Amino acid sequence: MLTSAHAVMTKAMKKLTFILLLLVSIAQAQPNITQMEYFIGTDPGFSSAMQITGFTSQPDINNFINSITPSLNPGINYLGYRSKDANNVWSHTNFLTLYVVDSTQRKIAEVEYFWDVDSGFNAHSDTLFANPIADITNGILYADVPINLGLGTHILFARSKDTKGRWSHTNYVDSVIVTATAISEFINQTGINVYPNPFSDNITIEPNNNETLRVTVYTIEGKKVMDKVINQTSKLETQTLSSGAYILSIVTDKKRIYRTTIIKD
Repeated sequence: MLTSAHAVMTKAMKKLTFILLLLVSIAQAQPNITQMEYFIGTDPGFSSAMQITGFTSQPDINNFINSITPSLNPGINYLGYRSKDANNVWSHTNFLTLYVVDSTQRKIAEVEYFWDVDSGFNAHSDTLFANPIADITNGILYADVPINLGLGTHILFARSKDTKGRWSHTNYVDSVIVTATAISEFINQTGINVYPNPFSDNITIEPNNNETLRVTVYTIEGKKVMDKVINQTSKLETQTLSSGAYILSIVTDKKRIYRTTIIKD
């Protein structure tokens, strides 16, 4: 019985050895790749696509992709590639989806901002922000503060557009508090000195510890007649202003907006 089992096992091992030798023989007989081609988008048919040169029997797909990337358009590209062996037998067509990002650097052409409510792209102010170099992280000092912006807390948002017309994300800049105070209490509440009042040919603004201020003067009707950014004691010329009451708005880098009434003789 042992002799019979040994014979069966020996026969099976011979068959297995024969199969392995056959597989090795077949593997060695595989013909080399003689042609590779690819297409972008629509398949033009076998042997009609763009030729891939410099490939090996097992080409590096990453090197291949890098070699054709410059010819792809920004956005989504559908890429197909295949190979043919020495027996003129084509492989299956392999597909890749490539997303190409336009990474070219563009200059900021426009910055816009809004308070509290977004009315959509290209729908907001860009007065002093029209200077692309303006630092929008300090936007509170450059954004126009509407005279009708009510007392209390408000939120400023900003975004930019480059020379290719691409908008950035909308960015939160700051939350600020708008406060109104009498001119007689102004220095006590703000640390900013404004004099004289009433004034005639000029009015002097003294920042607290040389902090940066945005100083805006409006008529009682809300027309802007003066707008400056200062960081030291400054004398504002007012000869051209008519006699009467004006609204002085001072924006500080401490995220506060102060309003008071000043009088020209």
